Amino acid sequence: MGASITEQVSMVDAAVRLGARGFRVFPVRARDKTPLIKDWPNRASADEKVIREWWNNWPDANIGIATGASGIVVIDIDPRHGGDESFADLCAKLGPLPETVMSMTGGGGQYFFFRAPQGAEIESKNKVRGYSGVDVKAVGGYVVAPPSIHPSGRAYAWEVEHDPTDGYPLAELPNAWIEFLPQKGRAAAPRADNGPTDGAIQEGSRNATLTKIAGAMRRHGSSVETIRAALLAENAKRCVPPLSEAEVAGIAGSVARYDPAASMTATPPRPWASFPTELLPKPVERFVTATADALGCDPAMVALPTLSVLGSAIGTARVIALKGSWTEPPVTWACVVARSGTLKSPAMDAAVKPLHAAQIAALNEYKSALEEFETAKLWYEKRKSEWVKKGKASEPPEKPETPVCVRFTVADTTIEALASILSDNSRGVLVARDELAGWVRSFNQYKAKGGADAAGWLELWRAGTLIVDRKTGNPRTIYVPRAAASVCGTIQPGTLANTLTAEHFESGLAARLLLAKPPERIKKWSNRVPSADTVAGFERIVGAMLKLQPGEGEHAPEPVRVPLASDAEPVWAEWFDLHARRIIDAASDNESAALAKLEAYAPRFALIFTLADNPTAATIGADAIRRGCALADWFANEAERVYGALAESGEDRERRQLVEWIRRRGDAVTVRELTHGTRRFRGRGDAAREALNGLALAGLGAWRNDGARDGRPSELFHLNPVTETRAADGVTGVTVTETPAGAAGNDGFGDGDGGDGVQPAIFGDDAEPSIDEMNRLADDAGDADREGMV
Repeated sequence: MGASITEQVSMVDAAVRLGARGFRVFPVRARDKTPLIKDWPNRASADEKVIREWWNNWPDANIGIATGASGIVVIDIDPRHGGDESFADLCAKLGPLPETVMSMTGGGGQYFFFRAPQGAEIESKNKVRGYSGVDVKAVGGYVVAPPSIHPSGRAYAWEVEHDPTDGYPLAELPNAWIEFLPQKGRAAAPRADNGPTDGAIQEGSRNATLTKIAGAMRRHGSSVETIRAALLAENAKRCVPPLSEAEVAGIAGSVARYDPAASMTATPPRPWASFPTELLPKPVERFVTATADALGCDPAMVALPTLSVLGSAIGTARVIALKGSWTEPPVTWACVVARSGTLKSPAMDAAVKPLHAAQIAALNEYKSALEEFETAKLWYEKRKSEWVKKGKASEPPEKPETPVCVRFTVADTTIEALASILSDNSRGVLVARDELAGWVRSFNQYKAKGGADAAGWLELWRAGTLIVDRKTGNPRTIYVPRAAASVCGTIQPGTLANTLTAEHFESGLAARLLLAKPPERIKKWSNRVPSADTVAGFERIVGAMLKLQPGEGEHAPEPVRVPLASDAEPVWAEWFDLHARRIIDAASDNESAALAKLEAYAPRFALIFTLADNPTAATIGADAIRRGCALADWFANEAERVYGALAESGEDRERRQLVEWIRRRGDAVTVRELTHGTRRFRGRGDAAREALNGLALAGLGAWRNDGARDGRPSELFHLNPVTETRAADGVTGVTVTETPAGAAGNDGFGDGDGGDGVQPAIFGDDAEPSIDEMNRLADDAGDADREGMV
């Protein structure tokens, strides 16, 4: 089944399109529901010129529709206040509403739009006739229209194929509903009785209607026996033809599993937002998109290690100066969360390749220098012996200096080993691990080690001072005044869920890790490769960054400070204030901690973008800081998504995976398609229907009759559409879009722990060592380097 979600258009264009359809609109405060103009019931307009003038003044404003002025009546269902159950009860009493224009609210509710009836002036009213969660918006009222942004950050969206701007017509309200709704000049009608109506329930709608009735009864505390008896009576009286007694009992049993005292609604799984490659510097964007296209993987798999590579290439040569002593280094810790076989390793290999090339060159130079050193050492020993025999009467021979292996990448993630390497490589290094599980697990020793390793890693993230005292080795104390290490790697979803413990969050290490879990894609063979110019463009940027030199300090080299330009300061200030509010409003302490670290990542990204565009830049401009803040917003959304998956229960996980499976198949599914398409429900039709009923009761979707399918009426379960448009303010301008149907494979958190298998060579025949192989060679050189001279 194909499914359409709200098209990603600007607010002003969406408002103009609504005006062209006769809706009278007006501006509403961004991420809010407060009108921005006075006397909006009379000033709301369908005139394009007026609309564009308003949105020229408030480009990020939400869209309000004046219902009375537009000649419409809107039924507002809010599941957070029992609206789903009340609505089901009303439909059972008054008859179902006809298909009409529908939208999903940012708060998880639904709007049903109808033409205002002739001869009856419907009034706006909350909690219509005492039905909680059911409001009517008509004369004197208004609703917020798609693609406006709810205060929660979620977008309003038109329901699947019910978008008025695409020509979907408004329906007439049924007479029973007109009589029931409050009307001007008429006394309030009594609440409808509890008896069912005589309206027939046709094949294709029977299960959905009975499920809604059962849900309403359960919400009011009815037992399974009471629900079953009521459904059997309703089935016999209204269903054409009636369902079997076993089917009706199954519906009652499925609904009765839910605790009537608990909310049956659930928050829909946060959708994947495509990585905003357009924020990257153009040569980097071309490299990321071309590499991802050649591999057939999500661009995020290439983009995350690329950010770490660029940050590591700059190293301690530059910092962004925000104010006073507040500076941020470009250190970046990034981790792709993906199951085995998803091409995460070749994606990272491609990003790290320029540093690998630099490491190979450094190893070759070190090898030559070491050979020369060994020869010089022999001559030195001979001359020293002669000098001693002559009574040390002259100046002693000059001792040859032990060569140092320049390091760009490392694999050993112990603080002691890194301290030794960083003492000779003050620019910093990249910790590149194909599998970061060992790195994550090493922090489980946080308490046992008194926090020493964890504290050391915190210093590496901020490019701070690192001091390591050793029991053996020479020297016993290693002091690195400015130690920096960027990190990139991958981790399996199951491994992440099992190893990212409370200790990692308590120490602050988890919050510093940029996580992304892109949806899986079905691999398809392709002979496409990135062009040589595209790869060379990225390599030139990395090379230019490696040539950056720190400034002169009082006692040692110091990073060159790159301050904000005057036009960047207000952009940064505005985002900083908005982000501070988001930190306070975070759903959990873990999310709040991650958001707090993104406050540092936003300027770090801006520094990376600036130096990628111009390595000699002396200031950070408004465009760079805006892009950096926008990318931080994307990582904030992804952190909330991944953290939500990590915190879910087994039941929540099964529900999310079912939602994701349905969404990948067009947002709609029949019971038969579910039993034939998944192992979990294979041959278990009752279990499949029960699971879908559970999604309906949780407010994640609904049953609908989609007409004939295979020659007979077909009842499909439709997910509620979810479209998120992030940051309607002018600071970030990030649009979050849902993964297109069919573009991805499994988006669930699996448990696989195997390797990635055969890795396609996307760069031709010039094969490079793998990350782990490269690190082993470099570590061997480092071991020889640390031995020194006797």
